[in-house]
Amino acid sequence: SEAVEAELAALEQELGAGAGGGGRRGVLLLWRDSPSLRLPLLNAAAMMVGQQLSGINAVFYYSTTFFSSAGLDSPVAGTLLASAVNVLAMLASSAMMECAGRRRLLLVGIGGMFLSSVGVTAALIGKARASAHHEDDWSLNWLSVAFVLCFVIAFELGPGPIPWQIGAEIFPEHARAAAMSAAAALNWVCNAAVGLGFPAMSSA
Repeated sequence: SEAVEAELAALEQELGAGAGGGGRRGVLLLWRDSPSLRLPLLNAAAMMVGQQLSGINAVFYYSTTFFSSAGLDSPVAGTLLASAVNVLAMLASSAMMECAGRRRLLLVGIGGMFLSSVGVTAALIGKARASAHHEDDWSLNWLSVAFVLCFVIAFELGPGPIPWQIGAEIFPEHARAAAMSAAAALNWVCNAAVGLGFPAMSSA
């Protein structure tokens, strides 16, 4: 098709430029010399930051602690369940990506994560009130677990895979490597910040 031929031509041009010594540039040079790439760079950075600040890795890094506090007899089993749900939701998202559209999946995922967060918060507040009256409501324990699993599903529908995919699609071939490298580095910086900062936030 024409799209495939255009992509192959861009790859050949990039290879030729690299062989001639005029190849890839760093992201700072792209920002300075290519005003048309500034908005895509900001979009890629915003999606990567939003992906990590959503708190998804706090769920996976500290899931055993959370499921233990929720009253599960086997917190490790809860962690394995969350991981299995993560994989299945990712497979479903891959199948729906082209037919549903990236924007719709991203919005549905963000909305689902918001509603799941509200549900988890309400369940934990109810659990704290029950504990204050020396009561133990198992329905609230399982409800909090269910909302965490819904949070994971919503993440994998959109905010999980789409930033990686769409980031590679919005940059021309000559800028793709530098732009996505910078976006990936920002993603991991935010990942580390969430992983290291969550224990202090949860104990505050």
